[in-house]
Amino acid sequence: MAWSARRSLHGSLRVLTFHGLQDDSTTPHESPPLDDSLHLSSETFEHICRLLSERYQVISLSEAVHCIQSDKALPPDAVAVTFDDGYASNFHLAMPILQACRLPATVFLTTGFVDGTDILWFQRVDWALARSPLQKATLMIGGTAVPVSLTSWSNRQAALAQVLSRLKRLPSAELQSTIGEIETALQAETPSREDLPPRMSPLNWDQAREMQSTGLIEFGGHTHRHPIMAHCSPEELKSEIETCRRRLKEELGRQPHLFAYPNGGEEDFDADCEELLRKAGFVASFSTRPAPAEPGDGLMSLPRFGSPESVIEAEATVSGAFTMASRIKKHLRGKT
Repeated sequence: MAWSARRSLHGSLRVLTFHGLQDDSTTPHESPPLDDSLHLSSETFEHICRLLSERYQVISLSEAVHCIQSDKALPPDAVAVTFDDGYASNFHLAMPILQACRLPATVFLTTGFVDGTDILWFQRVDWALARSPLQKATLMIGGTAVPVSLTSWSNRQAALAQVLSRLKRLPSAELQSTIGEIETALQAETPSREDLPPRMSPLNWDQAREMQSTGLIEFGGHTHRHPIMAHCSPEELKSEIETCRRRLKEELGRQPHLFAYPNGGEEDFDADCEELLRKAGFVASFSTRPAPAEPGDGLMSLPRFGSPESVIEAEATVSGAFTMASRIKKHLRGKT
């Protein structure tokens, strides 16, 4: 199926989304986050990179966007690798693997996180739920009382999923104030940059500059504080985009032209976001809609696949097997 899927997706681009990595030899000594899904095993990532280097043409996202923008043919079996947020593990773990395999990648930075001035808001919630001394609590989110059980690690993980889902629906300003109220209710302090374990820690700008100097790694924008952009006020949205662009230019010496929407679902950004990004000088922006990108696609809402959790899943994703299966299912549903 993989072979026929690859033929069916000839001329398209498959963009993979990663976040952080974790080193299997050191993580047992860390205090882990409740949500460990953002931090793929470095060993698994290395196997995926070797698969990509052997069977596919991994190209820079800038090259891919140029092809799509100019309606130029993409290379056969084209794949691009991206990372979101800006974790220190991108430097310590991902960069050596990318260099060994000679694979280009794009890192979309949340600039307040890299500056050290803003812990990612979902990390604050994770931290509070993981370290609360309470066994149960009732949290007020959007005017609704949300009871959570904290009697076990698995209960705290379930609470995190429930709380994050509710928070993502709030207006951005209300989300920020609610997180402070959650920390108070859970009797948890807001973590500093120094408090964060290696998996949750951000890059610093010196590391970003060293990554850029390899010629393999480019950087794009991912807002300044990682809000859900469709839930921002017009003033906040403009500030998030312009501050992110300015900090990237100041620290890396280059005008960023690629952007990735936080969370990235189709409901998480709108035409106002796209227009402000264009005005700020961004050429293309990426969602998390799981589909191949093709010449002729709208540049401000290009799709990306999520992070594969295994080599098998990576092969199914970049070969187009998942896409083919989805298209078959959709076709069959249309006949019933």
